[in-house]
Amino acid sequence: MIEVSPLEKAILDDVQRKTGLGFPRVEGINTRDGAVARAVLPVLAGWVGRLDDPRYREAVYSRFHTQFAHAHFETILQWWTNEADSSAAALLTQVVASTLACEDAPRVWKLCHERYIGFFRHLLLAKLADCPAVSRDVREELLLDLRTKDVERLDLVSISRVEDPGIRDWFLGQVNSSDRFVRMVAKKVAARTKALPRGLDKSLAPPNRQTELFSTECDLDQVKPLLGKLAEDFQLRLPATLRKAEFVWSLESDCWTTVKVATTAADVATLWFRMEDSSTVEVLLLRGDTAAKPAGPN
Repeated sequence: MIEVSPLEKAILDDVQRKTGLGFPRVEGINTRDGAVARAVLPVLAGWVGRLDDPRYREAVYSRFHTQFAHAHFETILQWWTNEADSSAAALLTQVVASTLACEDAPRVWKLCHERYIGFFRHLLLAKLADCPAVSRDVREELLLDLRTKDVERLDLVSISRVEDPGIRDWFLGQVNSSDRFVRMVAKKVAARTKALPRGLDKSLAPPNRQTELFSTECDLDQVKPLLGKLAEDFQLRLPATLRKAEFVWSLESDCWTTVKVATTAADVATLWFRMEDSSTVEVLLLRGDTAAKPAGPN
């Protein structure tokens, strides 16, 4: 059984007393559930000013990392402005990015220049870039950072998601970068507007692994040699558009993409692909036709 500190137990007891909901840990409170968030977040908000240890504040802050926390946005901004601990402040930057609405953008943009923001600054700016009131200024600053600063890897991923001609052109100029990570992010930007090759379709349902022949996770730039080896080992007849593996750069996170392939033995198999993170893709080979069926006309 997991033991909790007396302070964490006091928080959990307060939550249960005021909401009727019991949880084993503060970080186990599922505020991605709207009903839970609406009940619990007001109680947790009342504890922040009583928590001297930043580790406990982080645990509470983390529960506000949900779309259902916008009702507490004014309070979140106050925490973000006053938080002295760098780790807790970084978490709050993520919380601000996940909860802000475009009506909040001018105030947040102003705060971005009034206080030091360490980690996740570009994550927040990328979110602000979608808000019309500040979009132009934010995108100009992001492009300037790309051109003049040594931007961290995770920040590059955040900036790469911003739809802007100048930002896109910067990334297109990096498709042959000597830095492997920069090169992969740039290739994903370049592939964003390209349609999936014929035969590949997105699947809303996960694969049924009972017929699994092969599975692995590999870097994006290793998918091409992997498909060549699978074709040889399992006698797959892969069309040229599939063998080139250029489609992997346009795959979406947390979404399976499938394609039916024939074998030299006149059998059928299905390849499944899913992005695990910005540079890694999961590849499955299943026996039979398990591919997603394309949607019909409305």
